[in-house]
Amino acid sequence: MTVKALMVQLRRMLLSFQIMSRIPVNLALPCESEDMLGSMVYFPLVGAAVGGLMALAAWLGHLLTGSYLAAAALAVLVDVLVTGGIHMDGLGDTCDGFFSGRERDRILEIMHDSRMGTFGGLGLMLTLLLKFAFIAAALERLGGSALERLGGSALERLGGSALGLTFAAPVLSRMCVVLLERIGQSARKGMGSAYVVGMNWRHVAAAFGVGAALLLVVRPVTLLGIPVAAALAYLFNAYFNRKIGGLTGDTLGAANELSALVFYALAALRFIA
Repeated sequence: MTVKALMVQLRRMLLSFQIMSRIPVNLALPCESEDMLGSMVYFPLVGAAVGGLMALAAWLGHLLTGSYLAAAALAVLVDVLVTGGIHMDGLGDTCDGFFSGRERDRILEIMHDSRMGTFGGLGLMLTLLLKFAFIAAALERLGGSALERLGGSALERLGGSALGLTFAAPVLSRMCVVLLERIGQSARKGMGSAYVVGMNWRHVAAAFGVGAALLLVVRPVTLLGIPVAAALAYLFNAYFNRKIGGLTGDTLGAANELSALVFYALAALRFIA
């Protein structure tokens, strides 16, 4: 790969952080269609940054309080702060539209409205509550089982389990979103359509390669979540097609949040992590 090609990939990687997080990337980056599509390859890397910071917050929370509940609460807080709530916003808008009981065109109008409704508020509160509960349960379970097998301090055990759990879920959820963008179609023009139109399997394969490499290095057992991420993408696509005939930026955000929630639940239920 030439230096020019490496610089292109570096700019696209930075673009993915600029769009999908609040990690400061104060650069004027090109945002042409191919740049937007190329940035998706690095979505799992954004997830890894989010997950790594969540793991650090969980570790510090337990260090300061000795509580798995505090560790989980700080992890969820950092998740919201680092992403700027961009995916949660999409989840709220999706809940407002999908649970309104209206027809397709009216659902899209409701989702486009910047005001938050009752269903959106309930959806956000329940998602945050469940995420907190599943992370706390998984951290406590993983810490306890590690003590029985390996010994060592509670802090050391929490550090390993928190890193594996909170690192993996954001990576896997973004892998799910990338595949969803490839197999889905756009329901309307908008930011989401820029990622759907022109997508190809090369982008998906590269993104999954990046995600798999990250998971393999940090916690190999979480590779079991990859087929789950793929299955979720197909399920989301079928549901969104039935409701509004395709994808929007809001539904992509909702898919990211809900798929992460599934992975936290699976960890709490001893399937992965």
